[in-house]
Amino acid sequence: LGLPPGQAALSLFLFNVGVELGQLAVVVAVVGIGHLASGRIILPSTLVRAPLYVAGGLAAFWFIVRTGDIIAHA
Repeated sequence: LGLPPGQAALSLFLFNVGVELGQLAVVVAVVGIGHLASGRIILPSTLVRAPLYVAGGLAAFWFIVRTGDIIAHA
């Protein structure tokens, strides 16, 4: 991986910290935009529910694929 000798654990830790900070930044931005837009934009209920169904569908797909992988390699 090109990591300095003896620095693998620290490098991995700092990489994880960076990934988590990036995720937090995205969540804060989305929640902030949602808060600013709340009450100003009226959306149909089907459009409000659509992201929930997409997230649920992706979660179910991922669960089925991962379960199949676990069973196949057991």
